[in-house]
Amino acid sequence: MTAGHNGLQRSASLPPLEPREKLDGSHLDELDRKALERAMELASHDRLRKEQLQHKVEADGWFDAAVFACYVCQTDTLRLKPWEMPPLYGGPLPGDSGLVRSSGLQAEKLLKRMMAAGLSRYEPDPIAALRRLGK
Repeated sequence: MTAGHNGLQRSASLPPLEPREKLDGSHLDELDRKALERAMELASHDRLRKEQLQHKVEADGWFDAAVFACYVCQTDTLRLKPWEMPPLYGGPLPGDSGLVRSSGLQAEKLLKRMMAAGLSRYEPDPIAALRRLGK
């Protein structure tokens, strides 16, 4: 584990926080925060997942737990295969070489649609959100 902010520890299996990222999510704008809050709420409908998320908040901080909740929601709502990436991870990630893996091409395309529509990359149900906006 690596030292985190506010006395929290970050799992060694997670990539290091970018300089602007905070374990509590205080670096997020309102759009991203609300999307992650919805993801936490939706993912918590399952009792076991709720317990897992509570543990992740304690172990890794709210931001990492919420990003995980988003991953779970996007994977479920988009019915992704294990090798497919959700739009949350579309495009180059911090620390990446800048190349998008072939399994991420669809994620990158969907992420571009989401961003063009003014949605957060953390939107838990991207297709439903795009439909609501008529996009």
